[in-house]
Amino acid sequence: MSRWRPPSTERASPYITSAGYRRMQQEYDHLWRERRPAVVRALAAAAAEGDRSENAEYQYRKKELGEIDRRVRYLQRRLPALRVPPFPDDRSRIHFAACVRISVDGDVERELRAVRSDILALALLSFGLTVLMSLYLAGTIARPVRKLALAAEKVGRGHGKAGSIPDFASRGDEIGELSRALIDMTRTLENRMMATERFAADVAHEIKNPLTSINSAIESLAIARDDKSKAKLMDIIHNDVRRMDRLIRNTSA
Repeated sequence: MSRWRPPSTERASPYITSAGYRRMQQEYDHLWRERRPAVVRALAAAAAEGDRSENAEYQYRKKELGEIDRRVRYLQRRLPALRVPPFPDDRSRIHFAACVRISVDGDVERELRAVRSDILALALLSFGLTVLMSLYLAGTIARPVRKLALAAEKVGRGHGKAGSIPDFASRGDEIGELSRALIDMTRTLENRMMATERFAADVAHEIKNPLTSINSAIESLAIARDDKSKAKLMDIIHNDVRRMDRLIRNTSA
């Protein structure tokens, strides 16, 4: 409990509302009948443990009891001096503890309605601007990005070319730069794939010629009768094999 100092009695007003008086009375009853007896019991239990100079529980309970007693003494002096003024029947006069509502020809009500109308109009305007901004962002950012993503996915599956990617370069913003980069990347990949296909076709053609020659020499070797013809066919086979070996080494280099 924090340290509490009662106000000066000379300067304190004796008037109090009935609700305030009830709260102070309830506080007094709680401190005197419940809190103080509990602290006294705890203090007695702590004192029974032995040396009080080094007993933290005893020191704390002793301090708490002093604060409760100071508050109880103040309430015992203050409550009898307080006065709850009676509530008069005359509603045309302002008196102590009265709840007053001021209205001049309905001006307050009109002002409140005007303020509520302004707040409602502002909320509707904010909502409309939010919807318009969402539609604008969806049309200028979300949809173009979605189109680029679908085109890139189509190219990744091998069903699209550079021409199938939307060109937003005219926008002059980051989305335009992204579309231009995707188009250039796709075109570069197409050129490399075409070069790879041409290279594979050239290699297949170069390998096909010695294979055909080797096949023909093997067939002729089966029907050759003299050793001279067989030796000549074997030289052809060896030459074609060396040719294929050079072609493979040059290709893998």
